[in-house]
Amino acid sequence: MATLPIQTEIDELAEGLTFVPLRFSRNKNLHVIDAADINLASRARLKYFLELQTPEYKYFGDWIAYHRSEGREVPIEASEGVYQGARFVFNEKNGKLDGCLEFIKPKRNASGLMVVVQQTLQYRLRELVTQDSPAVNTDVMLTPSWMIKAGLHPVDYEKHSETFFSTRQVTKRQFLTWQPDNLVVGKEERWLSFVMNFTPRPTKVKLRVRLSDANNNYEVVTKQTVSVGNFGQVIVAPIGVEQLGINTDTIVRYEVWLSDQDDNRISEVRTYWIDCQYRRFDRAIHFINQLGGWDTLRFLGQAAENLKVTKYKAERERTDNPSIEYVDTFIIDTEGEEEITLSTGYFERNALEHQKHLQSLLFSERVYLQTEKGHHYLELITNAIEKKRDNVDLIAYQLVFRKSGIIQNYSDLEPSETTGGRETGWRGIDYKHVLDAFGKRTGYVIPQRIERYYIDNNSLFKPYTVRPNIIGVDGYIDEQKLPNYDDVVGTTPFPSTEINREGSYIRSACAVGTPGPATIIVAAAKYGGEKAGDANVLAEAEAAAMDTQSYADTYGACYPDPWNYGAVVPAGYAKFRISHSKTPGVTQSDNFVTKSNNSNTVSKGNGWWLQIDFAGDVDVYLPGTWDINLPTTFATDVNWRFGVYGTDTQVRVWVNGVSVYQGSNNGEWFMAHYVPHATIPSQAKVYIEIF
Repeated sequence: MATLPIQTEIDELAEGLTFVPLRFSRNKNLHVIDAADINLASRARLKYFLELQTPEYKYFGDWIAYHRSEGREVPIEASEGVYQGARFVFNEKNGKLDGCLEFIKPKRNASGLMVVVQQTLQYRLRELVTQDSPAVNTDVMLTPSWMIKAGLHPVDYEKHSETFFSTRQVTKRQFLTWQPDNLVVGKEERWLSFVMNFTPRPTKVKLRVRLSDANNNYEVVTKQTVSVGNFGQVIVAPIGVEQLGINTDTIVRYEVWLSDQDDNRISEVRTYWIDCQYRRFDRAIHFINQLGGWDTLRFLGQAAENLKVTKYKAERERTDNPSIEYVDTFIIDTEGEEEITLSTGYFERNALEHQKHLQSLLFSERVYLQTEKGHHYLELITNAIEKKRDNVDLIAYQLVFRKSGIIQNYSDLEPSETTGGRETGWRGIDYKHVLDAFGKRTGYVIPQRIERYYIDNNSLFKPYTVRPNIIGVDGYIDEQKLPNYDDVVGTTPFPSTEINREGSYIRSACAVGTPGPATIIVAAAKYGGEKAGDANVLAEAEAAAMDTQSYADTYGACYPDPWNYGAVVPAGYAKFRISHSKTPGVTQSDNFVTKSNNSNTVSKGNGWWLQIDFAGDVDVYLPGTWDINLPTTFATDVNWRFGVYGTDTQVRVWVNGVSVYQGSNNGEWFMAHYVPHATIPSQAKVYIEIF
């Protein structure tokens, strides 16, 4: 049998993925309900309500009302007629939705891919506006959205909140970390997290690694594979040297990424250099960063651990003649606290990037010290660091932490072993259909939750214990094939509706004709969902991903040139048409064409001032009226006058498909452009192009 060749190149980036936006739960999430009908006779008793809905069981189930807020509309700025509606902050850090989400720390020495469902959540908003008199009663259910337990700096949030996990991820494919790339690593544990917020969803995710030796010989291997269930899950990949089983005798560098079942890369590539130096001191902490991933920081400098013990005393009255052994003050309790001071040592490469990354540690709410007995929770006592100093070569930091827990005794045992007991197991509850990459049923079901029970008599474990059925945790139950598989596969209770609309970009150029937008089409029922609106979210995400300049340049329309229009024009007349102005606020009612005799006692055209002295005359039209006929036999010694508004506007006049005049407003808000009478003959078809 032939031996397969060794792969040496990094997997090609997966194309055609549509990333669905995620809202940040750790920032303020604002929603505005548009103002009620501006023509209401009274607005005094208007009430606005915003209802927040979530799935019944947090991660699955029917929609239920989670919270309803009441508000009032922002006072109307009557002088300017601004109706701002009602503003609601429906979530913020430690708020309604953020409180439903949680971070899950990987277990000590865990080497498999972990799937986390608790870090993202689907929700939807319902807008209600009521008033008794005059009566108002509107009820609008909005399309479901997704939220992730993460946050951005306020300045970045303002600019990137809507695009960070959608359009930005199309090219970035960023792991949930701000840590610099090309880290030098030792034997400490490390993880990278990646959120699966795209379609089509892969059926499996692989942790892929490219190993490199000192001679730049490469080998790509798959270290772990995990099945992907629901949309929005977070994949946590172990990428430490020992977790990956890397031979440090021969390998000097390795690169990691995630790929789908067909080895198409879905994530960025990050590089790690194996530290070959002897390190006298080497400790590591793990902490949750603001994107919701787990970062690891090495401390290569000297550390110091301190123990502070508080003693509680009681006194008793002395006897008349106490012996030397008599105790009148004795200790009734002791409580100890431990502190540890860690030093980074001087950063040996990318010092400024490491310095910036330490800000993430200061904001972290969960920090753990890696020890032989497990991950010890730490509280960071240091509350200020120097962010930046110009012209500094060597950078190092000392940070002080308090170890969690009150100590009342001393001991020094080996790491404990798990003791035996009554045998228990896990069984599934709340079964749900497994969906394919397009949200349609696969013919398999999987329990969303598992409950613990005693195997000997099938009774429930006490205390009752139930948790999400997540790949990588004890008791995980895999998907199961339905007996009526053939009847179920490919079906969905809520198919997506068709999207057929023009995109927002115009084709850059056409070989023939005038550039136009591309038509964006997402076929009906292409996507499915288990709840109303789920499929439309995926369809809209695909439509948004298609709406690009590149797509418009490829599929945009090329309309027939409008100046080559066909029309029957009476003898002695010319027909006049005009394009739309590109200047905001300028309409076809503003621009005009006129001709007056030398004495200005007779005028023809559609200029607004003609309505003062010539209204009702033959060949006098209301402002904004186009596709009109004007006489070519009138005032033959006077030029045609075209009035055009718009500071940066240019105008081109076409006669029978030929350009006869081009001019500019030259920075003026209004400019009159003149074309000689003889240029527009009888039965001419005139087109005024404004651009």
